[in-house]
Amino acid sequence: MRIVIDCNVFVSASLGGKDSTCGKVIRKVLVEHDILYSDCIIEEIKETAKKPKLKSARIPLLNHIKQLHTFGLKVSATSSEIFLPDPDDEEYLKVALTGGAGIIITGNKKDFPAEKCQGVKILSPREFLDS
Repeated sequence: MRIVIDCNVFVSASLGGKDSTCGKVIRKVLVEHDILYSDCIIEEIKETAKKPKLKSARIPLLNHIKQLHTFGLKVSATSSEIFLPDPDDEEYLKVALTGGAGIIITGNKKDFPAEKCQGVKILSPREFLDS
């Protein structure tokens, strides 16, 4: 299955380590599924890694970018009329729809109302591991 992972999951994995819930999610997706990303998603992760409060997560976040480049499938999201409560999340849905992903994994499910997601399932990291 094709899956998109929100930046907040990469941040949580970077802070919590490979055995954290989010660390396990990333490992499972990389091993068992196809992970989709775009240049915009990479840029968001890079910008997040620059935040002073996330200094301890900087190297793990940059390593996640390397994993995306090595194992992920790059998608050039088509622009469409998608409006979500958090405009920064629109890229994730666009990548999912353009790339044929069935799932977006995020720590902020409320930012992805089901009626806006056109059939893409929105799962928390725990829900993904339990499914």
